[in-house]
Amino acid sequence: MEKKQKDTRTKRKTSGDGGYQKSGKDKSKGRSKKLSFHEKMQLPHRNSMKIKKGDTVVVIAGKYKGVKGKVLKAYPKTNSVIVEKVNFIKKHTRPTQQNQQGGIVEKEAPINVSNVKLFNEKLGDVTRAVFKQIGKNRVRVCKKTGDEL
Repeated sequence: MEKKQKDTRTKRKTSGDGGYQKSGKDKSKGRSKKLSFHEKMQLPHRNSMKIKKGDTVVVIAGKYKGVKGKVLKAYPKTNSVIVEKVNFIKKHTRPTQQNQQGGIVEKEAPINVSNVKLFNEKLGDVTRAVFKQIGKNRVRVCKKTGDEL
């Protein structure tokens, strides 16, 4: 018969890795730990997204390239947006009191902000948004024409 090996990990109360730490000395010696992508997303940071809810955008990459749509929701923390009629997924829902039938529902999923560009109605073309200081306010302005967005 095979012998089971004893678990050398010890339970630790204040950790984000499921509560386990290898027994022995910590090798980092006081240096700061390199953060993973998901840990970085939890940190407070400045909103660098220049696309907001209600903007008209054009998808510039991926399966829906060239499709124009309105931004339904913006997620600055994950740097993504939901654009109407773009990136459909099929979600399987179970029957609830609100939805007696249940079944498969098609809905839009978020796409990365780098895959969309702002659309200027006056130009009829895609453009970039830049921030300009007007008085005490920061205002989004069209890069090509200088019009306020």
